[in-house]
Amino acid sequence: MGAKGVRRCLSAPGTPEAIARAAGAEHWFGETALGRGHALLLVDGLDEAPTEVAGKVLPALTALLDAYPGNHALATTRPAGAPGNDEAAPRGFARARLLPMTREEVGLFVDRWCLAAELSLSKPHAQAEMDARTAADDLKERMRASRAIEKLAQTPLLCSVICVVHRFLGQRIPERRVALYEAITNVLLYEWDRAKFPEGTATGKLDAHAKRALLARLALSMHRARVAELPAEEVIKQLAAHLPDLGHPEEDAAAIVAEIRDRDGVLVERAPGSFAFSHLTFQEYLAAMELVNAHA
Repeated sequence: MGAKGVRRCLSAPGTPEAIARAAGAEHWFGETALGRGHALLLVDGLDEAPTEVAGKVLPALTALLDAYPGNHALATTRPAGAPGNDEAAPRGFARARLLPMTREEVGLFVDRWCLAAELSLSKPHAQAEMDARTAADDLKERMRASRAIEKLAQTPLLCSVICVVHRFLGQRIPERRVALYEAITNVLLYEWDRAKFPEGTATGKLDAHAKRALLARLALSMHRARVAELPAEEVIKQLAAHLPDLGHPEEDAAAIVAEIRDRDGVLVERAPGSFAFSHLTFQEYLAAMELVNAHA
């Protein structure tokens, strides 16, 4: 569960019903899974939860695991949101840090991504391997030439997006970080979405500029509210408020959210009924762009 799920769970902490509700499952499922000792509770993004909530999560999980032995829990957070390094891990938990991918691991990731992309075109395997090797070698060379890009590629999600940008730009990639963010969002909002949202859909009616403007206003609103997730109703409300400014009817907002729900992109359904940007980097970048445009 993400930060939204954490808040739901802590409305009645330490109960199977709260866990099931946070995960969008029937209440009996939480009771059955926990009662049999077969549950793995994944709590993602403690740093994105409000301060008054974040400190209650691990104690609540500890109490739950005491009451239902045999189950396990994994909680993640950015380093800035974790307990201090000089503090002992909460009872029942072990502290671990997820390391960035090494250059070798990034290289292997790129090799496999490029091969999968070529094979998806139904090419003969030998031809796919040859084309993938050419593309992967070019991208890895470009990464080595730019420390900013190499650092971004250390996380799997951003590494895969960089691969997408490289492919859509014809084996080119911007070297400046802000230019790379712009290229990433352009690819995700136009090239990638164009394949997923036909022209007849509500989202397909929006060009890349309109999508960027719409999501930038949403990103800035979320940034100012210090939240990383919003319920679907609030997303619809905010999109509906801005669509007329872009020449589109506000009634399209609900259809856009429904279409986004079934596809991955810049904005995703993180949990049932809860939407977020697929990476906080996109929210931060789009919010910054909206601030720049507002003061231009």
